[in-house]
Amino acid sequence: MGMWIIILRSLCVVKKYELWFIVNDVPIRYSLRELRLISGLYCHDYPTNHEKLGGTSFKNKYFEGKRVTYTEVEDHMLEMKGNPAHDRQKMDFLYFLASIIVGGQKSGERASPMDSFFLRLVEDLGVCQTFPWGRYAFEQNLKDVSSFLEKCKGDVSTSWGFTSFPVPLEAIPCLRNNFREKVIGASADCTRMCKMQYKRIGGTKAYSLKEMNGKLGEIKNRLRVMQNRLRLLELRL
Repeated sequence: MGMWIIILRSLCVVKKYELWFIVNDVPIRYSLRELRLISGLYCHDYPTNHEKLGGTSFKNKYFEGKRVTYTEVEDHMLEMKGNPAHDRQKMDFLYFLASIIVGGQKSGERASPMDSFFLRLVEDLGVCQTFPWGRYAFEQNLKDVSSFLEKCKGDVSTSWGFTSFPVPLEAIPCLRNNFREKVIGASADCTRMCKMQYKRIGGTKAYSLKEMNGKLGEIKNRLRVMQNRLRLLELRL
């Protein structure tokens, strides 16, 4: 619901590689720079011919060319105690990519298939460790948000799931103070995304849209919002 709150306040701008939101009169930018600051992931340019990197031997060995889901990767990872260490590392990395970088519906009949690029690239762990996953995650962000807004056409859906890297609620004080908290014991060297987590209230970390909207409050000064939007558009043109 955190992403839902923000996406519903999207601002249409001409910049192709930026997302802008207006929350309580405040314009918020989300670009590759912000993702880098939050995640600490590499965001440099892709290697030459990166689509052809890796291979299919690992995939064929453990998944036999079939449709691969997050749950299957998790099951394999937990069962690999006796497998070669190199293969366990590849499965662990694949699990990380599917859990953090670009996820999806994790179980059930509508479970999302694993990104085929992930399955290919884990063949080469050396490349995996230096690949610009921040750039890859950000581009998926843009696709997810743009696709959602295009499909809405003025009518807000109630069954949309944001599967890629999250936009942080830390940028919005009232949401940060009510729904986020510091991770106790997190190292000072950890990236910002690892230092915060959702608060557990009443035994759950799930919050309703009504709860979050209630804390966020209504934007009361509509004129100032429009002035800010016009000013922002002028800056972006």
